[in-house]
Amino acid sequence: MAGYTRTVRPPESYTEPLKLQQIASLRLPGGASAYEEDHFIPLEVGGHPRDPRNLWPEPYGPVPGAREKDRVETFLHDQVCAGRMALQQAQQAVQNDWYAVYLQIAGPPPGAAIGSGTGASPASNPAPAATPNSASTSSDASTGHAYYASGAANASNIYCDSDPDWKRLGPANLQKFASLEAAQAAHPTYKLHQAC
Repeated sequence: MAGYTRTVRPPESYTEPLKLQQIASLRLPGGASAYEEDHFIPLEVGGHPRDPRNLWPEPYGPVPGAREKDRVETFLHDQVCAGRMALQQAQQAVQNDWYAVYLQIAGPPPGAAIGSGTGASPASNPAPAATPNSASTSSDASTGHAYYASGAANASNIYCDSDPDWKRLGPANLQKFASLEAAQAAHPTYKLHQAC
């Protein structure tokens, strides 16, 4: 539906205080202007407009950042509207690895080795990789826990959601997994930081 997001997008009077609170609680560097309070699962593909679990301070830099994820959101919306992708597939694409979608539409970064894979993605995330109106509440059915990792080049740990150190991961590289097995499959060399 054309214009849908304008009807559900929360006002800045809601998102700005939330962004400031999240920046402070996550101890993110820089000021508020360095971040866009972004919907992890975009409104364009059915993300929850006001759920704080679907909103996070996404940095503009380094690239790829908030502006590049905006391109992914538009692309997925267009795919759904054209009937080339189901809504749930679009949500999963963002949840699982928005950076991989970005590479599909933008091409590999300069100097990337062909066939080397994308490596870890920046925000697959949030979220988390999460769909905060549905998947951000998802967790490992056997343990009730979700797991986090960083896609940063120097990362080496997987964090259980009960381990407060996961909150120190930069949101640009934050990845959320519904199970430990999924996290280990994505990052076979990573170690569990602390048992749940």
